[in-house]
Amino acid sequence: PAAWIGFGASVVMIIIEVLLIEEFAVSSKGMGMYISVLFAALFLFWISVNTPLLSNLPSRPFIILRKLSTVIYFSHTMFLYLFSALNYNAEFWISCTGSIVLGMIYIGITQLVKHFKAKSIPDAPRV
Repeated sequence: PAAWIGFGASVVMIIIEVLLIEEFAVSSKGMGMYISVLFAALFLFWISVNTPLLSNLPSRPFIILRKLSTVIYFSHTMFLYLFSALNYNAEFWISCTGSIVLGMIYIGITQLVKHFKAKSIPDAPRV
């Protein structure tokens, strides 16, 4: 319960921080949640680590989501930089979409490479 309360409070802090920075134009667009997002991320991590997964679920979707989240994490700033000339809403949606599509392409290519590598290895001779 403490983690959920902390996460809820930190989300409220994010909203307040963004509204204050937008109101007083302290920073450039989209740069208004560097302080409070740290707390939200910590509480969300705490929640995710302590939440048990159902054991009867297949692991494959989670493996794919883990790879996808890694690509999104490392590529979203590139997309934000590439489309920074657009207004904030367009920049946000294009960056989100671009990161997800790039992640899906990456996962698809790695799966194809694994598939063709597995087919190219000949069966061992039987003795």
